[in-house]
Amino acid sequence: MNNFIPLIGVILTGLLAILGYIVQKNKDRQIAILEKKRDVYSDFYLVFNQLNQGTPAQQEKARSRSLHVRSQLALYGSDEVVKAGDAFAAKILEEVHNPSGKEGFLTDAAAALLYEMRTDLMAKTSITIGDMENLMTT
Repeated sequence: MNNFIPLIGVILTGLLAILGYIVQKNKDRQIAILEKKRDVYSDFYLVFNQLNQGTPAQQEKARSRSLHVRSQLALYGSDEVVKAGDAFAAKILEEVHNPSGKEGFLTDAAAALLYEMRTDLMAKTSITIGDMENLMTT
């Protein structure tokens, strides 16, 4: 019986090491995904701003990058971000087919999308969609 105590100690140590490795790998994967999301969301915001306020050369470059950014958004965004992105795209298509002529027609949809991105990255935020709209219009 006393001969089994060191063996049990070695087995427990091995199991704890494996468990620690699995937990650390999972944590590393979550960090990598969060960093990728941050990059995708930053790219989206940059493209959005260049399309709306950039020079004609910046707008053309942003148009060419927008398809890639949208596909990355669909891959890495949370369900809420993808839904808000869909609503944003629908608002753009609505304006293309039925122009309202209103300035800032995308502000509410863009603010909702940016709010969802922020919530996805930070998990908890005290900023509201209205705050995001105010940030975008100033």
